[in-house]
Amino acid sequence: MHRFPHALALAGVFALALAACGSSKDTGLPAGPTTPPAGSVCSGTVDMTDALRFAPEKCTIKVNATVVWKNVGGVPHTVTAEDPKGFNSGDVSHPIAGGGQFKFTFSKAGEYPYFCAVHTTRGARTGMVGTIVVQAA
Repeated sequence: MHRFPHALALAGVFALALAACGSSKDTGLPAGPTTPPAGSVCSGTVDMTDALRFAPEKCTIKVNATVVWKNVGGVPHTVTAEDPKGFNSGDVSHPIAGGGQFKFTFSKAGEYPYFCAVHTTRGARTGMVGTIVVQAA
């Protein structure tokens, strides 16, 4: 007979816990995952690092947006489109020094793979490589 009050109390606590979880009260916390998927965040700025990486490696922007590559370290880099007729910050004899930057405005939708000519060769998809994805406005 003593089990019934305990079971009733336990059921009450469980019901309150479920009600709290299902509350529509705004807690001020973001809904869903708090960490965006890798490569999905790009403010239009790509860092060139001493770790020989473009960060983020994949940058998605809208047509007519400008991407700024910033050399945030001391190692020189280039920003060279895989397409030889595409954008190019300069050849290996004139790389972007630490603290320097390169800007390019993308006027057509598409995918634009690129690399650092100082640290990677054209056609390599590993090493210091990146991709700009340009979406229609």
